Amino acid sequence: MRSRFAFLILAVLILSTSGLAQDQNPPPPIVSLVQLLSSPEKYDGKHIAVMGFLTIGQENNVLYLGKNDYDNALLPNSVWIELSDGMIKNRNELTMKYVRVVGVFHQGHSGRSRVFVGGISGISDCSVLSDPDHPFSEKLKGLVRHDPVSD
Repeated sequence: MRSRFAFLILAVLILSTSGLAQDQNPPPPIVSLVQLLSSPEKYDGKHIAVMGFLTIGQENNVLYLGKNDYDNALLPNSVWIELSDGMIKNRNELTMKYVRVVGVFHQGHSGRSRVFVGGISGISDCSVLSDPDHPFSEKLKGLVRHDPVSD
């Protein structure tokens, strides 16, 4: 129980501090990828922050719900991504990682495969949250002491 609480607190701190803008604009709302996929019209043209598994490749810049969705080519569980200059520069550090993306959501395929319900452009921030090869939970193991449960 203690480890879950510590993980929750750490996750909230990371999300709240990483999204702070340099100017006076409020940070964009954090929207789940599930919300975007199920109600794209609600977020069309809106500035948002979303988390998912990012792939960067030739004609394959996609944010998936998770690595399993990528592994199994579940494109309906993803949105297209229009790479920023910073993302292109840091593509090796970002691709195949869980990331937080801040940008403007657009409903529709915009010339991409019609399987996408929408995508994100005007990306102002893309930062790594976790690497599936070295998950974030591994880092927490060293921070949280596990006491044996006694009855």
